[in-house]
Amino acid sequence: MKTGELLNLLREEKRGYLSGEDLSNQLGVSRTAIWKHIHQLEESGYRIAAVPHLGYRLLEVPDLLLPDEIRSGLKTRLLGQRAVCFKETTSTNDRALELAASGAPEGTLVAAENQTQGRGRYQRSWLSKPNANLLFSLILRPPWTFEQIPMITLLLAVAMTRALHTQTGLPARIKWPNDILIQGAKVCGILTEMRTQADQINFLVCGIGVNVNTAPGGTLKNKAASLSSLLGKPVARLPLLQRILEEIEAAYMAARESGFGSVLEQWPRLSLTPLGTTLGLEIQGGEKIEGTAMGIDETGALLVRMETGITRRFSSGEIQIQSIKV
Repeated sequence: MKTGELLNLLREEKRGYLSGEDLSNQLGVSRTAIWKHIHQLEESGYRIAAVPHLGYRLLEVPDLLLPDEIRSGLKTRLLGQRAVCFKETTSTNDRALELAASGAPEGTLVAAENQTQGRGRYQRSWLSKPNANLLFSLILRPPWTFEQIPMITLLLAVAMTRALHTQTGLPARIKWPNDILIQGAKVCGILTEMRTQADQINFLVCGIGVNVNTAPGGTLKNKAASLSSLLGKPVARLPLLQRILEEIEAAYMAARESGFGSVLEQWPRLSLTPLGTTLGLEIQGGEKIEGTAMGIDETGALLVRMETGITRRFSSGEIQIQSIKV
């Protein structure tokens, strides 16, 4: 018997209590085994009432990233249906890369309550208070070419923006290519890594970090915020994670079936750099340029019109928004 089977019975019980005898008969194990699994659940943070002659009743589910809770009520077919969760690890991308290389199926979710070596683009560190935020990675195995891979970051950004707005009501926007901002402050970052063989893509690992319940002035740097600080109240992480997984899966499956047209259509409405934005862009090597945002192309590259009238395309860079032309 798995502990999750016992948990499902407790969760589904509507009358009140389930006796140890009933649980023993339904699960085909001894009452002693039931008691041991109840104890394991309590050690994981579940509150369970145990009353003589009545049995057991689930009182409270912890706001922790646990596989059974992630899957409970999750409306996806692929993403998150297999979940591997850690109290602490170096980074969820590290673990996901190892699992993917060992053959873990597409859609596997790797989550952690704390990361000791969390990272973003350009190997920047990502700091997070334990048990407060969402730190997770997804394993994907899309049938796309190298040229199409950058679009997955924009797809994730669009899905994340939609999920955050739907769940919290806050006006989330995309800072190209991989940050989500609310009221000018960063609340989410995305890091996509891949492994290849010859000219084939073996798999992608998409790491996502969301500042959910970190208090202002804690581990967040300047120009960063958390959802709870913006809303003025704590935010339940599990419903938010489920909404994110559902939005990502819908966007991902649509892209696999019919391409990235929907992402290209939605991105301008959700971007902080719509057509006409005057911006500064620092690209790899330290070169800094200025120009006017002309949108993105079918590969996810940012199109910038220079003062000379020439339009250049950039696949990476750090944006500084200067103004929006009227």
